[in-house]
Amino acid sequence: MLSVAAAVEADYIRVSVHAGLKATDQDLLEGQAHETGRLREQFGVDVRILAELDLKHAAQIGSVRSISTEYGECVDRGHADGVILCGEATGQRVDTESLDKALAARTAGKYATQVFVGSGMAAESADELLAAADGAIVGTALKTTARRRIRSRHSASSS
Repeated sequence: MLSVAAAVEADYIRVSVHAGLKATDQDLLEGQAHETGRLREQFGVDVRILAELDLKHAAQIGSVRSISTEYGECVDRGHADGVILCGEATGQRVDTESLDKALAARTAGKYATQVFVGSGMAAESADELLAAADGAIVGTALKTTARRRIRSRHSASSS
């Protein structure tokens, strides 16, 4: 992923599992932080690494690690430039307690990394979530709104 980002001069990559091991319905996903960091150094590029914490649609393998521990592993050991928190599934809102724990880990560790909301951002929750987080990645809310508009146009033209 970093190789492609370097080739197209991307600003960042989003890494689903940067450190640790997660079980998903697709396969076991093992973090490759060491490889990603080595490539970034080798290529001499400034591609930011945004690591997801508590990956949606996945379960941790082995002992369950807290958000604070996972944050520290991604930032300290994995040299992530930012972290992303998601809801439990696509479009589901981020648990504000998890967001608060990630922000507390940042403060406790004196990190400069940014914390992003990566799932569940909607117009109704934007003010609250963005008051705490540094930014958000919005996708499903826009797609869902677009689908509703298409359906209502289709219904209106069918009448």
